[in-house]
Amino acid sequence: MDKQAGKSGKKGGDLSHVVKRLAEGEAGGRRVYSTDFPKKDNWGGVDYQAALFYKLVSVNRADVNGALFGKQHPLSELQRRMWLAINRKTWKLASSRVTRRSKEDTISNSNNPPAATDTALTEPAPIINKHRGLARVIWENIPLELEEDGARSVTTIKGICDLSLEDLHQEITTIFKLEALGFRIDDVSYDNKFSTFEEFQDSAAATENRVEMELRTTAPLGGGLGV
Repeated sequence: MDKQAGKSGKKGGDLSHVVKRLAEGEAGGRRVYSTDFPKKDNWGGVDYQAALFYKLVSVNRADVNGALFGKQHPLSELQRRMWLAINRKTWKLASSRVTRRSKEDTISNSNNPPAATDTALTEPAPIINKHRGLARVIWENIPLELEEDGARSVTTIKGICDLSLEDLHQEITTIFKLEALGFRIDDVSYDNKFSTFEEFQDSAAATENRVEMELRTTAPLGGGLGV
């Protein structure tokens, strides 16, 4: 058993801790974390992170469809890019967000709304959100190079209920500086339970919580940076 393994608690660490533990475990050809069948006795959070991180970086460098395939950068740079991608995906899949969406769906499906009346069809949904609709927009496919250079990948927009879809797209384009970076909006998506943007606005108005949207972009011919 490697002396370095198991020194961390159950919680994991940041990139510097994981890379340090990985280097220590792999030094001298010991392959503490890269072996297919590691000895996990007394492993802590950072040890599991180091083993998984090694696999993710290795596979994405070797696979033709990997995010790091063909990237001519030092290993430290590739590790940093992979860490950014992991954090972005982890943020999206955080249990608190998944649980909240699940609860909202359960409540919605368990209530039997009364039959629609003329008033219900003509009056807009009541607005209880103090920001008149608050949405967090995540630039889902932002190139890692841009994110590392400090380009914004997440923003929050207020007043969703007062914006047309065209106004929203313009707001997103301005905040993320898409035109200056050589990108344009390919798609702005929200939960599949909404069939129209108006339904999404009603939902944003009727909750005190923030709703979420995903931005995907495309680079015009001759513009933008590679992923």
